[in-house]
Amino acid sequence: VNRAGGLSEPGRSRIVIPASLLRAMFGVSLLWGWPRFAGLLLLGFCGMLRPDEFLSAYRRDLILPSDRLEKSGDAFLRIADSKTRRFMRHQHARISDSEVARFFEVAFGPLSRDDPLVPFAAGAFRLRWNAVLHQLGVPTHVAASGPTPGSLRGSGATEFYLQTEDIPRIAWRGRWRKVETLEHYLQEVAAQILLTDLPLESRELISKFASASSRLLSLFLKLGSASLWGEMVRAPGVRLRSVCSRKALAR
Repeated sequence: VNRAGGLSEPGRSRIVIPASLLRAMFGVSLLWGWPRFAGLLLLGFCGMLRPDEFLSAYRRDLILPSDRLEKSGDAFLRIADSKTRRFMRHQHARISDSEVARFFEVAFGPLSRDDPLVPFAAGAFRLRWNAVLHQLGVPTHVAASGPTPGSLRGSGATEFYLQTEDIPRIAWRGRWRKVETLEHYLQEVAAQILLTDLPLESRELISKFASASSRLLSLFLKLGSASLWGEMVRAPGVRLRSVCSRKALAR
């Protein structure tokens, strides 16, 4: 909230997550048997969503191609309680990446209509977030110039900007009420250098997991989560650090 009593969006202190880091986080999540957490990462990033918008969502809010009796197409998330609902009462996010939509079909499609997309509390989501970034050698707090779950929305918008430079389209997709607000935000964050500030070891690890993410996605779509774990995908040079709480988080 700003001094005039209005809502400031998005938070300008948040670090942007580059697409390569998002892919690496996705890959680690799949290897650890966390497909729904991996799906939430994609949902927040590709849908330009705030954490509370996807953490509070139910299966009935996620409209997949199969729900429309289609074999392919975009995925949509109906947003029930948006931060800007007083300006736009009914809102949705749109995810156009075909592979992401296919992943949602496998990760979320079998859920019952009234099942939440998130089978755990917001605090548990943050624990998983921290564990994945720790694996990759990335800080997890704003004070240490690390990304937080709140970074997903702006990161998705920044990636869309880098790919298209189509600011009006980004504003529509991300539900920014004022294009000027989005322009100022992109000017501020588009040149952030999170990855260049990391140690060489972390950069190499992120690169390896990011490169392996496409193969992991293909295997997941073919085999499913349990089979993927059993297969124990061997990505050359990729070695998981020991995270003692991993099994506890998976419950």
